[in-house]
Amino acid sequence: MLISETVQVSQPPQIVNDCILEILLYLTNDHLTLYNCIRVNRIWCQLAIPLLWKNPFKSESPKIIQTLIQSLDAQWRNQLLRRRAFNSSLSSSLPSTLYNYSSFIQHFDFSSFKTSVTKWLFVLLNRNPKYVEMIFVYQLVGTYVFKNTRGFVSLNIEYDHNKINDDFDYYGDPGEIFDEEVTSNFLELYDISKFGNFKDAMANIESLKYTFLGFEPTYHQKDFIKAISGIFIKLNLCCDNIQNLIIHSFIENEFVEHINFVRNITSGIIKNQKNLQSISFFEEWRDEKGSDTFFSSLAEYQQTKNTLKSLKFRYFSDIGGLLPFLSIRHSLETLEFTKYFCDYDVLEFCTSHMNTIAPIHIKNLKFYQIRFDPIGTYNHIGSLHCDEFRKNIYMMNGKISTTFG
Repeated sequence: MLISETVQVSQPPQIVNDCILEILLYLTNDHLTLYNCIRVNRIWCQLAIPLLWKNPFKSESPKIIQTLIQSLDAQWRNQLLRRRAFNSSLSSSLPSTLYNYSSFIQHFDFSSFKTSVTKWLFVLLNRNPKYVEMIFVYQLVGTYVFKNTRGFVSLNIEYDHNKINDDFDYYGDPGEIFDEEVTSNFLELYDISKFGNFKDAMANIESLKYTFLGFEPTYHQKDFIKAISGIFIKLNLCCDNIQNLIIHSFIENEFVEHINFVRNITSGIIKNQKNLQSISFFEEWRDEKGSDTFFSSLAEYQQTKNTLKSLKFRYFSDIGGLLPFLSIRHSLETLEFTKYFCDYDVLEFCTSHMNTIAPIHIKNLKFYQIRFDPIGTYNHIGSLHCDEFRKNIYMMNGKISTTFG
């Protein structure tokens, strides 16, 4: 008599989605591997796509704009196809996408977004786009992204003085680059607060970076400041959860209007936050005509919120404002000078006020270069000054951890 036996074939164990996501998170910055992961199966694709689209404009690729155009619903797509230049270049039957990609975007970079749109238009039209074409697509796609995102985590606003001039050369009419009418039109290109749903999209950003690169005033500086003022006015109204603030304004002192602008926006943003953890500033600012200084704004914040843990400066010289701020008991743990610490009146201030300055209350002090004044005897006693400064720091707080480069 034959006895039939049922042979059970064991199935390979299934990895739960949470474990797959944990693996994929390690690949966040490895886009090539993530692209391969979306080909594994439907589940891996669903988990990898949001990671690929967290910060899509960083690559400045025209393909990103093309994908967003394809994901437009009928109402938005019709606005684009009604334009003659695009109707003849785009197929009315654009293939739809499987995902609402714009809903995954968490990081918005103004400069990269603008560059991506410009590149897409150049590929589509096979020529440099006209200004009206650029501004139409720029605002259409920008508003679509802002209305569909589940909320940005970071905002990066970078304005390069040279690139701003390039915009005028690229889009402006020859001989009318600085014409009042042309200049005012460029406000549309720089003021992203005009995108629909701006407040909701920015309500929960945790990181804000503003960078301005330029050495001298330009003809259109007033319009430029007017444009970005609109952005920061709305940010002050809707954002109170910024934890990482980076303000790097690299410009000569002659550009007074922009210096005052940076001073005002920095003070406003700092005072409106409830959980600010770190601040990175290009250099401290002082108002010689009044008491409104960088450190007065910080002191007011720490006395009420007391959440700031890290303070970084690329260049620094205001020891007279710094030490009284550090003498306040608060949550600040690390003070770092990432480029160099200038010695202007540092030793003189420390030695003349040693008996009047209270102990400083930070755990970590980091600076890597001390720039000594090349005039006079400072040339050949730099090491003596460094040792003296180190001694003064230890006298103010013997428990401090110091890092000298």
